[in-house]
Amino acid sequence: MAPSAIPRANANGWLRPKSPEPASDLARKWLDVTDEDPRVTAIRTGVPLDDGDALAATHGLIARVHLATGEIVGLGTVPTEPRFNSDCRGTHTKSAVWVACNGAGEFIDFGHGERHRAVALFQVDIEQRNPRPLPPVFQHAPAPDLPVVFSESGGVLFNFACENAGDNDNSSCARQPDGTWRSIRTVSEIRELVALADGRVASIRQESGGWFLRVFDQEGHSRDTAMSRYPEPVSELADVYPFDGDEGADGIVRFVLRANHVEEDRGVWVGRISVAGDDATLTRIEGAATADLNGRFGLAFGREVPLVTVDHGATWSALPALPPYIEGLSSSRRATREVRAISAVGVETNDLFRLGW
Repeated sequence: MAPSAIPRANANGWLRPKSPEPASDLARKWLDVTDEDPRVTAIRTGVPLDDGDALAATHGLIARVHLATGEIVGLGTVPTEPRFNSDCRGTHTKSAVWVACNGAGEFIDFGHGERHRAVALFQVDIEQRNPRPLPPVFQHAPAPDLPVVFSESGGVLFNFACENAGDNDNSSCARQPDGTWRSIRTVSEIRELVALADGRVASIRQESGGWFLRVFDQEGHSRDTAMSRYPEPVSELADVYPFDGDEGADGIVRFVLRANHVEEDRGVWVGRISVAGDDATLTRIEGAATADLNGRFGLAFGREVPLVTVDHGATWSALPALPPYIEGLSSSRRATREVRAISAVGVETNDLFRLGW
C-alpha cells in the first residue's frame, strides 16, 4: 500500500472553517456528532487518500472526505469505547494506515495517583468507500497527551512499555519491521522521541556543543550519533528545545529548535542528523519567529509573512496568494496566530486552514 498523492494547494490558499451543508445522510450524521468542518478534521488526522480524498477521524467517527468540496463520501465507526472520542492523528505508511485517538475530557485512574486520558491505536482498511477500522492494537494506555509517535519512514511507537500499559518504566513500545511490538528501554526525562523504521527508538539530546541522537536498540543498548554543532553565538540557543522530531525515508531525523513561547524570540532552527551517525547540521530559518514541521511539510510564522517548506525544512518560501489579514503579520500579532495542526493534508491555525502543499 503506497502512500497516496499529497493534495496540491488551491490558488485561494487560506480558508475559514465552516460546517458542511447536510445534503446527505452521511453529512447529517457527521454534523450531529461533530459539528465541525470535516476538512479541518482531515488536516488534524493527517492521512491523504487517492482521488483528492482524506481521512477525518473524531468523536468515534472516521470519514472519507473529498477535500475540494468538503463532502463526506464514506463513513465508518471507530472500534473503541465511547471514551475514545476526541481528536485523532494518523499516518499512511507503505504497508498500512494507522490512526490513534485519545479520550475527550474523561480521565481514567491507573493507580498510584495517576489519572490520564485513555488512548487507542488501530489500523484502517481504506480499500472500500467506507473506511473500516480494524480492532485496536492498544487501548486504555495512560497518556498525559496523545503519546503516539509516527515517522515518515514508517516508524510507530507508543511512549510506554508494551507489557504493562499502566507502568511506563521509562520504556517505549515500538513496532518492529516484522509487525510485532517490543518494549525498548530508554531513559527518563526525554523531551523528544523519534520512531525509527527499523524498530529502534531515538531521543534528541543536547550537550554543550550542540544536539545529537541517542539511539536505543532492541537489546537495551544505546549509542550516540554525530553532533549538530551550534553556530555562533552559542548564547542564542541557550533556551531552545526540540520539537517535531521525525525520521524521513532517507534515514535522516529532522526537528525544529525553538523557544517554548513565541514571545521569547530566540530564532528558529532546523536540525538534521543521520541515524547512521555520519552527518549532522543545524540551520537557522531566516526571518522566522516560530515554526512547526510534520515530515516534509512545515509552516513558519515570520516577522513579515508566513513561510512554507515541502522538503523537511531544507528550504523555505513565502506563501502565495495571502489574504490581507495575514499579509504583513507584525511581531506584535505573532502570538495571536498559532499552528494547531500540520500534516500532509494541510495546516490549521487558530482562525484559518489551508489545504494541500
